[in-house]
Amino acid sequence: MLRDYMTRAGLPAGTKMPTAHELAGQFHVSYVTMHSALADLVREGWLVRHQGKGTYVADLAKSRARPKTVRIAMVLPPQKDIRASGNSEIVLSFVQGCTQECGAQGLDLAMVSLPSQPSAREIRATCRALERHHGAVFVGTQFAPVMHELKRRQYPYVILAGGDPSLGCEVNYDRPAAVRGAVLHLIEHGYRKIGFLGRMDASATSKFDCFRAALQELGLPLDPATCSPCASLGEAQLAARRFLESPTTPEAVFVDNYDLAEILVRLAGYHRLRVPDDLAVMAYGTAHRGGVQPPLSLMEVPGLEMGREAAILLNRLIHGRGARSAPILLQAHLTLRRSCGCSGKPSSTTSSPLSEKEVFV
Repeated sequence: MLRDYMTRAGLPAGTKMPTAHELAGQFHVSYVTMHSALADLVREGWLVRHQGKGTYVADLAKSRARPKTVRIAMVLPPQKDIRASGNSEIVLSFVQGCTQECGAQGLDLAMVSLPSQPSAREIRATCRALERHHGAVFVGTQFAPVMHELKRRQYPYVILAGGDPSLGCEVNYDRPAAVRGAVLHLIEHGYRKIGFLGRMDASATSKFDCFRAALQELGLPLDPATCSPCASLGEAQLAARRFLESPTTPEAVFVDNYDLAEILVRLAGYHRLRVPDDLAVMAYGTAHRGGVQPPLSLMEVPGLEMGREAAILLNRLIHGRGARSAPILLQAHLTLRRSCGCSGKPSSTTSSPLSEKEVFV
């Protein structure tokens, strides 16, 4: 309320604020509440307190550009949305990377979760809440209306894995190159009939469209009979079973989610299919300790690196060290284990720009 009051009144820097007692009566709150609110605004850089003289409006251009302790908000979609997308492990790696970098730089990090589709009133309240921090890291572009409002207010923020650079500064990874690198590795093993299991929504940035484009570029046909949809992890068991029971099982399959790939490998044994002898599997996402045999080869999203880069970039923006219009684009890592057919040192992937990590278990 005080921030809105100061903004509406257009109080210039150096204006003396009324006392806490006077403001408490004006806003119909207790003195303790008003004293605490004024202290918060002093810490946030909106006000400056001179001992024995009073509290004054600060020069926001200076005080907010050079905060003593930088506070960052990391804005996440609701847990149900994250689970439905099947990207829980990737989002967790974003959080871990951002947390690590904030700890290294001495930044305060707070987690903020918003409703799936905030109303106009919730958007305004969210912006006011975020302004208690010096900047924000958004995961995805689900909250584009909030970002548009923050952009209008010249509030610094960074988007992780957004896909729309026009919304603001973005840290992302090269998804088409990642999918192409995974398909290329399967081709180098000699597989020519490669299927797809995962989300098949129509989007220029979807993994399925990247997979289809990679096959076309590498001169392989796309057989729709070897592609099976899985809209969410809630139907992973059914989707994996449907894929394995298809009469046109491919030689190899690209699975767009690590958890889904583990389920597929576990069910393969029940269908008397050996991985990788009968069906090679290349997963995509972020690995975790699932204990599946054989261990999964995967194209690993650089979530930790992206989280760290987002914190570094946002800290630069908060301190007024310039804005970055072009997105920071990282490369995924090709982690080779056994599910793709590798049993020793794999064939060279020098034709791919991706970094390669060899992990043989």
